[in-house]
Amino acid sequence: MSPDIKEMKHRFSAELKKCLQARYGGRIPPMSKIARDFSLHASHLPHVSVETVRKWIRGETIPQYPRAQSLSDWLGPELLMPFENWPQRNLQDLTKDKSHISHAEASRCIIMMQKLARDEFNLVIKLTEILHNKQKFKTTPLK
Repeated sequence: MSPDIKEMKHRFSAELKKCLQARYGGRIPPMSKIARDFSLHASHLPHVSVETVRKWIRGETIPQYPRAQSLSDWLGPELLMPFENWPQRNLQDLTKDKSHISHAEASRCIIMMQKLARDEFNLVIKLTEILHNKQKFKTTPLK
């Protein structure tokens, strides 16, 4: 997993904990309560499991865009504030190397990824990580 994705998961987890503490009087309630309350708030989305909430809090996963937006609506916009500049910062680093895509192309990719189903999104992330690792260890082909 790339360091940027790990960083993003860690930052989301930290912000989620802060927002939950603010919402629930300085403490983080049981995962079952968070899952239930979130599912009640975001009734237009499929229910979340206790395990899903646990993974968000541990920084193992981050929610897809619709759930992230609903979490932000429920817990406050500060939940997503650390990520406002995240894609741009990484895209600036990528565009230094002309073999990568442009900022506009990357923005379109991000918008398209937000519309993917969970399985499709996870597959894109896994493929990206595989390709990233292959680029790191790129060797000259044998002749």
